[in-house]
Amino acid sequence: MLSAAQVKTTATPGTSSEPPPSPDSRSSCDGWRPKPRHDRRPRVPAHRLRAYQPAHPVKLSKMARKRAQQRWSGLLRRVAEQVRATLGDELWADFVAHANACYKDAFLSAFRKPILRCVGPPHGGACPRNFHVDLTCARAYTTLGELHLDHEQDVVVTCDMWVQALAALPRAPSTWDDGVDGALLCHLLFSVHNNPAHGAAMLRFRCGPVHGQHGTNTDYWCHKLNMPHYRGLRDVALNVR
Repeated sequence: MLSAAQVKTTATPGTSSEPPPSPDSRSSCDGWRPKPRHDRRPRVPAHRLRAYQPAHPVKLSKMARKRAQQRWSGLLRRVAEQVRATLGDELWADFVAHANACYKDAFLSAFRKPILRCVGPPHGGACPRNFHVDLTCARAYTTLGELHLDHEQDVVVTCDMWVQALAALPRAPSTWDDGVDGALLCHLLFSVHNNPAHGAAMLRFRCGPVHGQHGTNTDYWCHKLNMPHYRGLRDVALNVR
């Protein structure tokens, strides 16, 4: 008969003589169970969290400049989608250089005021919500997304007039404003200030839904995204009388 010591040495080499642990005794970190999630706070975008922090004038000013630059770049992209193919890359680059040199600074400066106010609906009257963005308050991180620079004449309509004027030329265009009134065209696309020759500014602040929101009640906003709201059209073609 084998002794107790001899019995212990008969275990298979390379295996443990310890009994397997029961499922209930396994660690939550050994792969058998998911690790507990201790942080169950909702994930909130960083810009919304900043809205509940103390206002910092330098950071708010930097944020406003960044948003203004983004909107300027977005506007140029919208125009490019309509006319770049017709103009060609070289003339398009000339147009962008002209816009940056003559209109960009004024566009960006529109966001440098301490308070930006909605001018009200296109048909006239004050904003029923009295909507404004206070750039001295941390809530501007969220409310600035609800303030649009709205075109009094739709960008697509203006660009379509431009493309038609280029197509009507008897030859390929030699300049970006060939066949059109370039000053009027840029006034319709970029002006944030009144102009003695071309009239009132064509971009004005109106409250509207944050970009990408769906299912929003458009009656709540002064900027009507689902319908054209200009009262009359101004054609940029030079042969229009």
